Amino acid sequence: MACRSLERGNKAKAEIEDAIERGDPDVCVATPAKHKRTRGKLLVRELDVSDLESVAAFAKAFQGEFGQLDVLVNNAGINGIGNDGPRRTKQGVEKVFGTNFVGHYLLTRLLQPQLAKSTNARVVNLASVMHHWSSSSVSGAARGEDESNGYDHSKMAMILFAAELQRRHGAATFNAVSVNPGFVDSDIWRGFDALPLVGKAFRFATALLALTPAQGAVTTVAAAMGTWRGRVAGKLSEVTYLVPYYLPKGFWLPFEMMGPFAGARSVLPRLPRDEPAESRALWDACEKLCAGYL
Repeated sequence: MACRSLERGNKAKAEIEDAIERGDPDVCVATPAKHKRTRGKLLVRELDVSDLESVAAFAKAFQGEFGQLDVLVNNAGINGIGNDGPRRTKQGVEKVFGTNFVGHYLLTRLLQPQLAKSTNARVVNLASVMHHWSSSSVSGAARGEDESNGYDHSKMAMILFAAELQRRHGAATFNAVSVNPGFVDSDIWRGFDALPLVGKAFRFATALLALTPAQGAVTTVAAAMGTWRGRVAGKLSEVTYLVPYYLPKGFWLPFEMMGPFAGARSVLPRLPRDEPAESRALWDACEKLCAGYL
């Protein structure tokens, strides 16, 4: 677990280990009797993806400690609501876009040697339904040309990065997938608590409509298991995108925001008209942005 706060990370670790010990069904998967169940080890390490220096230091320490990496889940994110802190990262990138995407781009690039040593490496990028509201040129956000819509841009960028990663490095032993966890009643909404009337109304809506954290983890876990590869018109697609809802054919609103929970389903996201060109442009822009750390 790579966490910005070691204190909160270790608290989460203790809660997870306690849930495993109790056999909590939201955490533990039933193991058939014929399979031997083994206990893994949960480690907490410090990582602030909004700071590229922290990303580089984490990657260097990881490489010195571990020979290979089988699954990387790029999960950290902020939405900027109720954020009174700096509006830019230490490297001068718009804070939401830098935290949600640029840090993950650098982390993945730096850990590619460890991913390459795995026989079935998986990279899972957390996207969102909000990618539908991103502009057609997300690479412009990486170049600092459009900072008006950081969250939506960052989620489209996660999808395009997974596609380009698959295109450049994907093979039979590599799988890059983007996932929409759904509308989840998680800690990401804590900024609303500082807004008395709006916050109360929003918390009422989440209690009524949002998925539980266990449900919200389903698409991520499915992607991490490495069994998903999208197909379009019978051909293997470089874009694999999982959603937790049932989507009627041809419709995404409102179903991709808060539809009937259906586990993990593979659908096509909304992509720029020339997705390969835009994905390449995004990759190149981020490469320049992270040049001092690659």
